[in-house]
Amino acid sequence: MRPVAINSRQPNTVRNRLGLLLPYGFVSALYLLLSIEVRTRTVSADWPLLVQILDKTLHGNPFTIYADGFYDSAGVFHVYGYGPLALLLMAPFKLFSEIAKLPVEIDRWVTWLPYYFADILAALLVCRIAARSPLASRSMLAFVFAFFMLSWLVFFSSPVHSHFESVVLVLVLLGVATTGRKRYLLGGLLCGLGLLTKQTAIIVLIPQFFILLRSVGWKPALQFAGASAAVTAIVMLPYVIADPQHVWYMAAVLPNERPVAYQTTVLAWKAFPSLYSFMAANSNVIAVGLIVAVSGLAVLRKRIAQNSPAAFALFALSGLFVLDFEKWGLAHFFVMPFALLMLWELLLGRWPLAALLLTSTETIMYILNEGVGTRISFSALVAPLVLLLGGLTVYVLVYLFTRDRKSDTPGAAPAGTSTPPNVY
Repeated sequence: MRPVAINSRQPNTVRNRLGLLLPYGFVSALYLLLSIEVRTRTVSADWPLLVQILDKTLHGNPFTIYADGFYDSAGVFHVYGYGPLALLLMAPFKLFSEIAKLPVEIDRWVTWLPYYFADILAALLVCRIAARSPLASRSMLAFVFAFFMLSWLVFFSSPVHSHFESVVLVLVLLGVATTGRKRYLLGGLLCGLGLLTKQTAIIVLIPQFFILLRSVGWKPALQFAGASAAVTAIVMLPYVIADPQHVWYMAAVLPNERPVAYQTTVLAWKAFPSLYSFMAANSNVIAVGLIVAVSGLAVLRKRIAQNSPAAFALFALSGLFVLDFEKWGLAHFFVMPFALLMLWELLLGRWPLAALLLTSTETIMYILNEGVGTRISFSALVAPLVLLLGGLTVYVLVYLFTRDRKSDTPGAAPAGTSTPPNVY
C-alpha cells in the first residue's frame, strides 16, 4: 500500500503533510509527557527484576539471565519468563543511562524508551492495516491511532508496568503483512522474533500457519513455520547451552508452578474444586489446544484469505482463548487481543465496539479496584470479567462458524459498501 492522498484535489504540499501529521504528533507527545510523569514517580512491580537482568546482560554473563529471580511479599518466586529480545532492545538505552550517570528516576524513563517507540510503531501499523477498512478516512485513522495509544491497556502495559506487548504486536503484524506479499521465510522470521519477545506471539503464529496451509499450500506454510522455529532455536541456543536447567525451568516448569492470581477467569471455576484444580494445572495446554483446534476447524470449514477480516478474527479469538484460561493475567495480556479485535471490526466496516468494550471495562475494573496487581484475584470483579471475555469469545466464534461471508477477502468491503481509496 503506497502512500497516496484520499482526496487527490488537495495539493500535496508540505503544509498539508504537516497538517496530516499533527494529530499523530500531538498524541505521541502527550503520551510521552504522561510517561515521564509515571516513570519518574513510580516503580512497577517487575522493574527491579528487569534492572537486575539488564545488569547481568551488560556486565555479567548475558546467557544466564534465567537463573536470576526473587520472592515477592506474597512469597511468589519471580524469574524472567520471556525471550531475550525485549531485554536486548533496552540494553543500549540502559548503557547510555549508565555512561551519562543519570539519576535513577530518569534512568527508569530512558531505559524504557524503546518500548515507547514500539508503542508508536504498533499504533501506526494498526492504522496502516485499518486503512483498508470501508470506514477509512484521515479522521478515522487519527482516531484509531489515539484510541490505541491512549487506551489504558496500552498505557498500563508499557510506561506503568514496563512490559513489551507492543514489541510483540509490531513483529507479528509485520510478519503477517510480509507473508501476504509471498515472502514466507521473512514473515516466519518476524513472527519468530515476536516469539523471542513473548510467548503470546502464538496467538498469531499458530493461526497464520493454518491459514497459509489452507490458502496457499503446505510448502509456504512450512517455510513460514520453519523460519519461525529456526530463528527461535538459533537465538535461544546460547542460553540453553550456558544454562539448560534454568531455561527449562522458565519455559516448562514455571508456568505450572505459578498460582492462580490477578485478572483470570479460571477463578470462576473454584465452585468445582476438581475441575478448578485441573484447569489450574493445565491452563496453558488448554489455551494452546483450543488455538490449534479452532484454527484447524476454521480453515477446514472455509479457505480464509491472508490479511482478511476472518484472519484477524481468528487471531483475536486466539488472544481471547489466552485471556479465558490465563492464570496470571494482568492488564498487559489484554493489549494484543484489544488491537486484533479492533482490526477485525474495522476491516469488516464496523466501528471497533468490541475493542472499546474490552478496554473500557478493563479501565473501570482498575478504577474500582486500584490494587489490581494484588487484590483483584479475590474480588467480585472476576464475575464481570468472565461475562466480558465469555461474551467476546462467543461473539467472534459465531462470526467465524456461521454463514459464509463475501467480505472475507483481503480489503473487500461488506455488501452494499464501496472500497475506499488508500490512505497510506
